[in-house]
Amino acid sequence: MQEGKRAKNMETKKAKTRTNILKISVIITVSLAVLFGTISAWAYTQVGDLNVRLTNLEAEKKTLRTQIGNLTAKINNMTGQIDALEASKLIQVNLNVEDVRPLPAESYLHISGEIVNVGTNPAYNSKLHVVAYQGLVLAIDTHIQLGTINGQSWITVDSNIPYSGSPIDIYTVVAKWTS
Repeated sequence: MQEGKRAKNMETKKAKTRTNILKISVIITVSLAVLFGTISAWAYTQVGDLNVRLTNLEAEKKTLRTQIGNLTAKINNMTGQIDALEASKLIQVNLNVEDVRPLPAESYLHISGEIVNVGTNPAYNSKLHVVAYQGLVLAIDTHIQLGTINGQSWITVDSNIPYSGSPIDIYTVVAKWTS
């Protein structure tokens, strides 16, 4: 009988051991499932956050590229303005044009005044192009050579251009130069 009891106790111990192993297996399985679920949820959240951050960085990159384009355009505009200020530019100051006719055979166009280079670079091969008409007839088409006018300086002009015939009706005086 004792041997039957022993066998029954052994069977009970084995059953309890199997039950304990099964409980431990269930606990480990549930723990691993919770752990993997938590890790998966954390990883999913991290990936989502990184995607949002990546989207924000792409938008910021686009904005910065637009700003760079705008700033480059402003730099080009300002460089153009600086170049325009430095470029030689001749203007006529107090330029007087007078048709002088002491005797018809000795008529001349008297041009006087100042030619100013308002730029900082020299104006090379400076000249005044003078064109004058007697009615519809071209009476004068000539140049008054001025030479080089340095930047931010001026020269005085006092020139007589002879012509013959009737008085001058229309004239133009245009400053020309090379930079």
